[in-house]
Amino acid sequence: MSPLKTLCAAAALACALLPASALAAGKVLFLSTDELTSPGVNGVEIMNGAYEAFEQAAGGAANIIDKRQYLTNGTLAASDFTGVDVVVVQSVYKPITAANMAFLANLMQTRPDLTFVMFIDGCCSTAANITPATAALSAMTGWTLGRSSSGGNISSPLNASSPYQAGFAGVPQLMGNAYDLITNVPGGYALFLNHGATPPATLTTPTNAYGLVLPQKRASAGQGACTVFVADTSIFHNPPHSPQRGPLAAAALAAARNASGACAGNTIEPDLTPELSGPNALQPGVPQTYSVTARNIGLSGSTDGKVTVQLPTGMDIVPGSFPTSCTWTAPNLECTLPAIAAGGSAPAISFAATPSVTGPLTLQSRVTNVTGEANLANNAASASRTGAPRGNLTVGLPVQSVPAMGGWGLGLLAAALGFMGARRQRKAA
Repeated sequence: MSPLKTLCAAAALACALLPASALAAGKVLFLSTDELTSPGVNGVEIMNGAYEAFEQAAGGAANIIDKRQYLTNGTLAASDFTGVDVVVVQSVYKPITAANMAFLANLMQTRPDLTFVMFIDGCCSTAANITPATAALSAMTGWTLGRSSSGGNISSPLNASSPYQAGFAGVPQLMGNAYDLITNVPGGYALFLNHGATPPATLTTPTNAYGLVLPQKRASAGQGACTVFVADTSIFHNPPHSPQRGPLAAAALAAARNASGACAGNTIEPDLTPELSGPNALQPGVPQTYSVTARNIGLSGSTDGKVTVQLPTGMDIVPGSFPTSCTWTAPNLECTLPAIAAGGSAPAISFAATPSVTGPLTLQSRVTNVTGEANLANNAASASRTGAPRGNLTVGLPVQSVPAMGGWGLGLLAAALGFMGARRQRKAA
């Protein structure tokens, strides 16, 4: 391999080894209603306070797209979201147009690559703003959400029992006024609670939430966008609430972008995903043994389910090579799953199959019939980023040797590893 190609290969490896925080994020798109012409008190101040908080959290004006007033005066298009990974949506007094709300709702349900951070005030323009926004959340989850209007001030505590609260520890409470609550939210997804409320008894206990979070895996059966939603925007009023603006914006972006952030969190429901394994060797007439394992990455145990392996054309099952919990109806091997604890796996199911052709051949697996499962996107492999990463197994691939790195490649790799070590030392200090 030429030195240049070796350098490129080493660079790719070095980049893969870098921490996620070292990789470039997209831009923040800030959308708001037209508060410059609103009749309400402090609308402009609240709008600008929110924008400034996210501008700072994003690292400056170069990293945020300013579309204040656009939800009232403009018309959203797909091109507005090019290069964007986080969409901040804010409304105070003025309405979001019906076309723009419908456009946003569609993206929320179909764009797993985006994160929505929404501050929709329940004070005003409710028919245009918070009511359809709540309906969009219901459509994404299957919940029957409602809203409850409240006057006065609120000191909303962070829900210490939520599995997604750790990244918001810098915002132990939110201060606001003239707020709404979203009703019938499963307790684990409630991020900020009603004034004086204690954490729900269980992760599934319905509660009223001042703020909630939908991890990406919970949005539209795993095909939608992570959404952080707060039913108030007075939290950006300056004063008296300016001290919480910066930490809240920073926490929201971290939830969206960090590998361990709330948006990447697992669902509180069971969430089964299949994994296929086996040798790459493929010789016509020679059987090989393969295994499929169902993993439960959800935060609740599963009680049932099935896993199916579909053999490709040119491969047939070896009779009697699979357990009695499975049945064979060509080309599918269907197996009944036992209960699987949260974070656990079912015993591996092994079977033998014999090819009649040369490769490569691809075996496919899928999980079905899991009671209470909310994320269906990872039940099988797919071209989408949300599919099961090991749901398919391709065998009979040609074996290629890995070229050794020359001095340039090793030097770049050493520099990358040194960069990582220096960062860790600085953090430790």
